[in-house]
Amino acid sequence: MLSYCWSYHIKDIVKTLAKASREEAKKNILASIEESVGHADLNIIVNSSARKSIIGVLKEEEQLHARRSRDTSTDLDYVRLCYTIGNVLRALHDFNDALEMCNQGLAIREKVLGKEHPDTAVSYSNIGLVMLAMTSDNVGDNAGALEMCNKGLAIHLEVLGKEYPHTGDSYNNVGLAMTVMGDNVGALEMCNKGLVINLKVFGEEHPHTGDSYYNTGFVMLAMSDNIGALEMCNKCLAYHLEVFGKEHPYTGDSYSNIGLAMMAMGDNVGALEMHNTCLGIREKVFGKDLPHTTTPYINIGLVMEDIGDNVGALEMHNKCLANYLKVFGKDHPDTGDSYSNIGCVMEAMGDNIGALECTTNIWGFVRRYPFFQCSRTSSNH
Repeated sequence: MLSYCWSYHIKDIVKTLAKASREEAKKNILASIEESVGHADLNIIVNSSARKSIIGVLKEEEQLHARRSRDTSTDLDYVRLCYTIGNVLRALHDFNDALEMCNQGLAIREKVLGKEHPDTAVSYSNIGLVMLAMTSDNVGDNAGALEMCNKGLAIHLEVLGKEYPHTGDSYNNVGLAMTVMGDNVGALEMCNKGLVINLKVFGEEHPHTGDSYYNTGFVMLAMSDNIGALEMCNKCLAYHLEVFGKEHPYTGDSYSNIGLAMMAMGDNVGALEMHNTCLGIREKVFGKDLPHTTTPYINIGLVMEDIGDNVGALEMHNKCLANYLKVFGKDHPDTGDSYSNIGCVMEAMGDNIGALECTTNIWGFVRRYPFFQCSRTSSNH
């Protein structure tokens, strides 16, 4: 699991970026990246101007290293920098540049280490993860991503064996790709294999094992195995409470997934409690106006619909819409989903004119299901 200190470091960096000299800012950013590379929540925390500054600093550092190196085509330190930058760019949704960085690193590792080296396998997996991430912008190559992740897994199995941590990470990455492609049965098999490895190698109370519980529960939710998912999510919550405490975003994610399982099982009271707990944590950590805080509104709204509280549901979905319009604009799929949710509630309340107006604003596909917290992946330099 990637250390959550990354996002808190970035908060401090963003606050001081304007005041610090260029070199001081660069040093702080790169030091934070080294501590925890490319944490996904970076994209949630930084604003657009700070995001541009961070990307600029990273690209500047890459160009500087390239000028200093006599031959980057055989420079493994340059590969490390490429993946450091690539992972952060992936977190910032700058997918094309992230893919370019990862491909540069792969080419060097193939040339210097060969195609069957464990580090080359990590390069394949990293490229696959970028391809999967591009799905959020409707430009992902899921089949290509699965191929890359399978290449990484095959090498780790051949070179390192079945009970090595990197092999467990590779199973997890393949499972994520299968989930995105809708092969939940195959994904569950992969995640379970990763869980078995992590339990054997690390034991119950280790970040990798916590991630495995999380991912396995995520797939079970997608498969409607709500009892199994609830068991996995509770194990994950217990781990997160023990390691991170009550007010950590990972703990909030666990509450959210438990709420989804409870909702699917018809326990709306319990589900509402879990989603409200998650919302409280995210508002405290991220503030009220960020997408990561918005997603619990969706879940709370859907639970309220189920219990017949359409007024409360409409309030939640309107909060979600306002945030999505502010952050993503009107022509984004998530914004379209919010219009859809509002329209459904209005229709249930007998406001057919309002429902029709919302329907005309829908862009792209319609998604009438709770927000599933995305499964986490383990990747290495």
